[in-house]
Amino acid sequence: MRVTARLLQRQGYEGTPIKQIAAAAEATLGSVYHFFPGGKQELAAEAIRYSDEEFAEVLRAGLAAEADSADAMLAIVTLLADGLRASDWLGVARSTPRRWRPSAGRPISSAHVRRRWRTGSASSPSVYSPTDSRRSMPTSWPAP
Repeated sequence: MRVTARLLQRQGYEGTPIKQIAAAAEATLGSVYHFFPGGKQELAAEAIRYSDEEFAEVLRAGLAAEADSADAMLAIVTLLADGLRASDWLGVARSTPRRWRPSAGRPISSAHVRRRWRTGSASSPSVYSPTDSRRSMPTSWPAP
């Protein structure tokens, strides 16, 4: 799933053929369709879930490292910066938001990710704990 997520991040949905995903994952096209019968759309939805969990893991690690909220935020930013430096990521294309949109009529379901970040996740209470005032995260930001 990491291969799919990275290719989609770099090339966008439309710019990443399923054959390229299969080749990069060292899998046959038949096996990709066996495990993901919905094809590229299903793969992209799973890649979104995978990336969300990767990010949640960074949050968990940063929050676990420090009891103080400000120190925890610094730890999170440091972990994110270290991860970016360790990758071969060179930058973000100005067209990135458009590149993640699938073709008309084929929406990629990322509602679960949006819902998780708005309301928190029962599966990751250590990241989104509304009961721990030191670690609670806002679910909305004040209007400017």
